[in-house]
Amino acid sequence: MPNRWGFKLFSSSADKAASSVAEKKMSKVDSQRRLSSAYQLMTDRPDGVADISDCALTSLPRDFFDLCQTYVKTDIIAAENRLRDIEPVGGEMGILRRIRKLDLQRNCLERLPVKFGEHFPSLVVLNLSDNCLKALPNSLGMLRQLKVLIVARNKLTEFPAMIKQSMPLEELDISGNGISVLPEELGRVGTLRVLTVDAVIMVYPSRDVCEKGTVAILERLRKDMVVESEDSGCLSGGEADLKPARVSAVAETVQRYVNEDEKMRETIKRYSNDEGLQRNELRRFHAAMDEDHLRHAASIYRGKRTEQQSLIRMLEEQNKAEAYLHTLTMSVEKGKKSLDEALVEMETHSQRLLAQLTALSNERTKHFRSYEDDLRKEDLAWRNLHIQLEVSKREEILSAMKQQLEDTEKSDAFYKHLMSIAKLQVDYVVQHHRDEERRYIPLVGKTKAEQDNIINSLLQDESVQQEMFRSLQLKTDSVHQRIMRDMVMLENELAALSLLEQKQRDEQTVTAKNSLEDERIKLAKLYHNLVQEKQAREVQLRALLHDMQREAVKHEENFWLVQYSRLMEALPPGLRDFSSPANQSERKILEKVFQKKPATATPSVAAVDGGPVPAVLHMEATCIICMDRLSTSVFLPCGHVVCCWLCGEQVEECPLCRATISRKLTLSQSVGDDGSGDAGGGTANGF
Repeated sequence: MPNRWGFKLFSSSADKAASSVAEKKMSKVDSQRRLSSAYQLMTDRPDGVADISDCALTSLPRDFFDLCQTYVKTDIIAAENRLRDIEPVGGEMGILRRIRKLDLQRNCLERLPVKFGEHFPSLVVLNLSDNCLKALPNSLGMLRQLKVLIVARNKLTEFPAMIKQSMPLEELDISGNGISVLPEELGRVGTLRVLTVDAVIMVYPSRDVCEKGTVAILERLRKDMVVESEDSGCLSGGEADLKPARVSAVAETVQRYVNEDEKMRETIKRYSNDEGLQRNELRRFHAAMDEDHLRHAASIYRGKRTEQQSLIRMLEEQNKAEAYLHTLTMSVEKGKKSLDEALVEMETHSQRLLAQLTALSNERTKHFRSYEDDLRKEDLAWRNLHIQLEVSKREEILSAMKQQLEDTEKSDAFYKHLMSIAKLQVDYVVQHHRDEERRYIPLVGKTKAEQDNIINSLLQDESVQQEMFRSLQLKTDSVHQRIMRDMVMLENELAALSLLEQKQRDEQTVTAKNSLEDERIKLAKLYHNLVQEKQAREVQLRALLHDMQREAVKHEENFWLVQYSRLMEALPPGLRDFSSPANQSERKILEKVFQKKPATATPSVAAVDGGPVPAVLHMEATCIICMDRLSTSVFLPCGHVVCCWLCGEQVEECPLCRATISRKLTLSQSVGDDGSGDAGGGTANGF
């Protein structure tokens, strides 16, 4: 994969080893997080692409197939995982009959399901490159819509027999396998436009034909197929089964090898019989050796110059990278600072909200207490009013009763007065009659009848008065009873009214309490939600900060891989080979030869190995072992600058890539005339 600078990180085995180490350090939590992010992206993307690449999967989860079916995904990309089988866990692949593109490159697949073609009948593009497949299932021939098939860099040894004429293939890549023979039936696939094979190992068609391209290969296959069809009728049973074109190609290859072998035998025989030829060959060999020595010395010199220039370029690139890392670190620090400010602002805002909530709660508590006080005062006023009403009603009743008693007393007094008047009248009349009787005794007989009449009339008057008093008494008693009934009715109505008023006040109090309780619950929920939002925001900000720190560490790790890639691309082949043990022994032999042989008059290049040209640099990186001194040791051939000179003397392998160190260079700061370190860089010395 290209990194952010555009370079491929897997340009050598050391890069692959470093990448594998980095992948092993990848935690399961990160894999799950990347898988969750991929699922979220699947649900958010409007197109039909389902991408779960680089999630360290060993098998496809069932929920992934469910998501593909739910969101109608037609393209599946599961590259750069660790898949050994594509059968879903706990389910079947038959639910994915609408998939048109399947990308499974760079995995560990050893086989495909037997019913692979039945599971993906609508497949158009299939990429199975960089796996461990040894064979393809026969059901692959059922893919009637397949146009692109890539099976490069697997372990196939024979051409897939299920590729038929009925398949509309437009691109076929079988390179990187052990396939050396193509079937003639492949020429019948008229839609094939791109065919990629390994021309070096091809037997049929021949290497020359395969190097010319797809058109030449298909024409050769069609031509041989036509010739075979014409000759098939003229051959007998055993000969008809042979393929003349393929046999002729193999015969040509064998004849070429036989001719070369005969020529080599004749050359060896002629050389062994002719001593002059041997001496001439020896002189030519020595002359060639001298020229090779000179060329080798020149290449050594050019290699050293190139090495020095490469080191200078590497150090310049390192300075640029360190400046970039410094800028990145500053940006990360700014991000941290901004996040800290955001956290402080969030805390301040939360505290302000809490203060407002507290003030609002206190205010509502005050309102509730004032409302309760008002209720108590109103209740007390109602009770006082009720008491006053009861007192006033009782006073009215008492006054009415007093008035009635007074009326009764007055009526009794009036009755007594009438009785006394009647008694006085009777006494007066009796006395008068007695006087008259005494005076008018003679007239008693005469007036006896009149006296009886008068007595009768008086008696009648007395009975009338009694009836009048009785009727007055009855009238007084009915008023008294009516007054008592009215008093009882008033008391009942007052009691019912008091109960109703008390019930209404109780209901109002309960309603007010319930509303206040609801308000208090709402405020508590709001406060709890605000606290949860604050905690969630803090967790999110901490996770963002952690991601930024991890990205910075990742960029720093990638920097050294980029440095190694750039250094290895910049070094010439002669400089790479110069550090090998074989060239070291060859160099010693050449030095002995130059010591014995006198120098020519005008040598074209310097025969003596010159000292290294000082390279100036400015180092700020810290040693990764002691974490104290600056990194001043350059390890070759990897080119890493990760240790100080003291720690560099004690290691035999590069601490970063674990490559064997063949040569070490020390980068020391150059001191100016004033004794201060030169800002331009340092000097590279070998040790």
